Amino acid sequence: MKQHSPAAASVVAPAEWITWPQAAEIVGCPVPTIEHYAREGHITKRPRRGARPTLLRSSLEDFATRWREITAAKGDGPGSRTPRT
Repeated sequence: MKQHSPAAASVVAPAEWITWPQAAEIVGCPVPTIEHYAREGHITKRPRRGARPTLLRSSLEDFATRWREITAAKGDGPGSRTPRT
């Protein structure tokens, strides 16, 4: 998976930063998944203090493509689970 540089993140326009819930909605996964991959450097966080700095949209879009590949390979895509009875 492509890693994004935090140094390059300092010159990005403000509109390119999104919140963690927005990121989870775009990717189609829960927020803790976004947190995990951001912590590992697969999604670029805005360099600032705080529990959840905003995320770089372009790094998230790259990750979203990879996430779809991961879930397709595992069979975990939307609608792949059998509902509980």
